[in-house]
Amino acid sequence: MSWVSIDDNFYDDDDVTAKKPATICLFVCCMAYSARHETDGFVSTERIKKLHGFTKETLAELTTGPKPFLVKTDGGYQIRSFLKFNLSKDERERRRQDTKDRVSRHREKKQVITDDVTRYETGYKRDSNDVSNTAPYPYPLPIPSLSPNKASFVVPSPDQISQVLRQLGRRNWESDGVRCWNHWDAMGWQTTNGEPIKSWQTAVRWWNKDHVEPPPPPPLTKIDYDALERA
Repeated sequence: MSWVSIDDNFYDDDDVTAKKPATICLFVCCMAYSARHETDGFVSTERIKKLHGFTKETLAELTTGPKPFLVKTDGGYQIRSFLKFNLSKDERERRRQDTKDRVSRHREKKQVITDDVTRYETGYKRDSNDVSNTAPYPYPLPIPSLSPNKASFVVPSPDQISQVLRQLGRRNWESDGVRCWNHWDAMGWQTTNGEPIKSWQTAVRWWNKDHVEPPPPPPLTKIDYDALERA
């Protein structure tokens, strides 16, 4: 399942608040469609007419103004800020290939260990009739270290991250959990140095430290209107 990223200040932008709800609905549907089909922000003319919220008025509202949300191009429309918050198709394919290569190397390494253990358990010994380019195995073959204490990394769910942020005292821990998950997913669950993350709880604490919450708004002062009238 793919994801689409939108700036968390989107709802508070002046250009957004000035538009009708149906217009914003159409824009979000365009973002989701582009992310799912990996079009890098392009939506064809025929496809945009089938999206929820489409009318001539909502489309015109998205394509006009000093900073239009959609830019008219050949055969359709281009989302102006799509690649600012989302990965391109080429970058997604590169990361998928990197993941496949990493999994393939892990499986090959695991298969070598399994073969070595099988040779030891079956008491295999190469005789003079065996033909191979590899060096013969000693007999008995020692069992290679499987490092049982080293647990493999499992990508957490946004809910798991939200619970950690809740324990850390975040006020908006539910929405921040999704933001934190999107951040590390975009990073490929790697550090800025390209090293794989070993503990996602530690990664959540890093994110929490780098994204300090603003202080809560001061409480509203209750006005005594009766006292004002008497004055």
